[in-house]
Amino acid sequence: MKYKAAAAAGAIAQSRIFAGLSRTMREELAKETHLKRCARSEVLFHEGDSATCAWLLVNGLVKLAKLTPKGQELVIELAASDDLFGAVYYHEHPVYPATAIAIEPTTVACVSVRAIEVAMQHDPKFQRVLLEDTCRRLCRAQELRGLALEPVPQRLAWALSYLAEKFGERIPASRALLAQLAGTTVETAIRITGRWASEGWLKTERGAMTIIDARALAEQSGRSGCH
Repeated sequence: MKYKAAAAAGAIAQSRIFAGLSRTMREELAKETHLKRCARSEVLFHEGDSATCAWLLVNGLVKLAKLTPKGQELVIELAASDDLFGAVYYHEHPVYPATAIAIEPTTVACVSVRAIEVAMQHDPKFQRVLLEDTCRRLCRAQELRGLALEPVPQRLAWALSYLAEKFGERIPASRALLAQLAGTTVETAIRITGRWASEGWLKTERGAMTIIDARALAEQSGRSGCH
């Protein structure tokens, strides 16, 4: 039990989101936090579930997805190390707006939303940090929605750019995941990224991609504003 408490406290202490809180406040948060280890493809929560916890990703990778009436999966966000996701702060029957699925073996810290709200009330700087993080994610979501009618190559380039923000030039993600983010088929993603690899600005390998020329990626994606 002491080990679990120490692990939760460690996850809180090392997070950029909670770094500015006082030691006392972090300790209070840790008391209402527990770690969860998830297997690949395990569902952390479903869309519509009661949102009592926010989730801090300690290691691994999680996708947040909406399911269409036809059962298709639309990935709307990707959570990587140190990302806070699933945080819902409105009080009247708060529910998760999407389903969270582990892409690989993953460890998350489940932090009580109630405890986060208490910390927000006591620390205006922490409020600003959460607001900035939420606004950045909202901006990404709006970008993604705005790309829906754009050509597939531009959507794929945007998704690559998004992944590069998470991981850097070497992206430990498959082209299947890239296709999900861009809303296209795996075959199309493989064909277009293969062309970019032949042009020399992207390197592809099994389960990973490396951006060789960031300027070429920017030209392909046409991104502006949020990055």
